[in-house]
Amino acid sequence: MRLADFVNVGLEIVRDGNFECLAKFHSLSSTGGNLVFLLEKAFLDQLNTPLITSVVTTKDLAQELASKTTNLGIAVSKDPKESFYKIHLELIRRGFYEAKQPTCVSNTARVSAGAIIASRNVRIGENTVIEDGVIIKENVLIGDNCLIQSGTVLGNDCFEVAEIDGKRILVPHTGQLVIGNDVVVQSNCTISKGLFPSANTIISDEVIVADMVHIAHGVRVGRRTKIAAGVIIAGNTFIGENVWIGPSAVISNGIKVGNNAYITLGSVVVRDVKDNERVAGNFAVEYSRFLKSIGKTLA
Repeated sequence: MRLADFVNVGLEIVRDGNFECLAKFHSLSSTGGNLVFLLEKAFLDQLNTPLITSVVTTKDLAQELASKTTNLGIAVSKDPKESFYKIHLELIRRGFYEAKQPTCVSNTARVSAGAIIASRNVRIGENTVIEDGVIIKENVLIGDNCLIQSGTVLGNDCFEVAEIDGKRILVPHTGQLVIGNDVVVQSNCTISKGLFPSANTIISDEVIVADMVHIAHGVRVGRRTKIAAGVIIAGNTFIGENVWIGPSAVISNGIKVGNNAYITLGSVVVRDVKDNERVAGNFAVEYSRFLKSIGKTLA
């Protein structure tokens, strides 16, 4: 695809360029060919990667980019974010994202008659159990030996809002939710599919998710991680392996949580957490610092 193919969404082409997928800076496709939108000069440096081949931006920033780059496709828009999502909607209209594979359920899986499963683009592996009231939407792949308990919704569109022609809309999601083997998702959880195919939501092997957990689009959860009840994990967050996330913890978007980290109950995490680090509090800090601050408060 080329930028010039989408002048109907309000683009002015400064330098035509190709792209293979849409993405945001924090979730670029590793295979390259990414189209992004740029609103602020502070993020110019993030374009210095061969993974990005085209950008939609403002007139002022386009002039600066044109003078500094030679290979980057550049399009101008009065509202780059709106035009970016209009391209996404146009790709949906053209059937670009369509994959019409019939849903495939292993003959050893046990799926309740009370579950609702999309008729296409779902795969359920061997010996997996799907209980009453589970809803599985399109673009969900579930591995072997999993348990999905009642009331859980898998593959829903997450909270991505854009303003298109003066109207706020929930942006349709076209990525996948990929769940590994031996995963347990307890009751009344929601786990969203990826916004774009460049940033799927991935739940790795042997992850256990307790009741009432929300996992947003583009989140990646490493193997053997345990997520307690009431946790909220915002979009495009990376959770390492063997992590403990305590009840009602909230993890902000784009955060990286290292392997073997421990996030205590009720923590509000707004910065990256290192391997083996234990954090607590609102906002969460290293655990020993939290205990000292609590001690001073109680003194």
